[in-house]
Amino acid sequence: MLLAVPFAEMGLVWLYFAIFGLAALLAGVMGDVFTAYGALYRAKDNDTLLALPIPPGTLLTARMAQVMGMAFLWTGLIWLPSCLCYWITVRPGAGAVLAGLLLWVALALTVTVLCCFLGWLVALIAGRLRNRNFWTVVLSLTFFFLYYFFFARIDAVFEEILLKAAELAEGIRGYAWPVYQLGLGAAGELLPFLTFMGLALILFGLCLFILSKTFIRIVTSERGAKKNVYKARRASQQSADR
Repeated sequence: MLLAVPFAEMGLVWLYFAIFGLAALLAGVMGDVFTAYGALYRAKDNDTLLALPIPPGTLLTARMAQVMGMAFLWTGLIWLPSCLCYWITVRPGAGAVLAGLLLWVALALTVTVLCCFLGWLVALIAGRLRNRNFWTVVLSLTFFFLYYFFFARIDAVFEEILLKAAELAEGIRGYAWPVYQLGLGAAGELLPFLTFMGLALILFGLCLFILSKTFIRIVTSERGAKKNVYKARRASQQSADR
């Protein structure tokens, strides 16, 4: 609410949506990456389900639906309130409302792709770490510290954004072109809207294709697991009682 009207008056509606779109992406990745790690790469029942007459594609679809559902949840927690604040204060047309809802889908698809990749990296690193529970606690505490540190300064952050809106706009145009297209699309421009939607769909399709080809190998590999060492020994006959 503090940013919607000033950005609209400055003619920087796209920057408003770019900021909250980027925040939604970050929140989605932080909130969903461990879901992807647990559901796709380290689910405890993968071996059991693969042993049943269930097509691997069906199992992959179920796992991806879980990751995608969390992506919708985490991105929606930031993207939808920011859209509602803009719609209530500025009152755009129906096209901008529809674009905002469809871009939520694109954001969720993008987060799903990023989390599938980052979840694979987490699985790769976790397989080589000792004391996983300790590092999980450390990472969780670090995340909560950064979270509360940011929200303790939220007013100062918004004030800084308003004061340096022009510099921020130039930075996003130059270094975050997809986020720039997202902002323009949410502001009502058709071509950037189609561009961001197309990018999200292409990335999601590519992610599904790669996972479908490598899913069984990924879920059945145990990186970092201790290997059994077999030694040849002479077998001796024993009695039934022994």
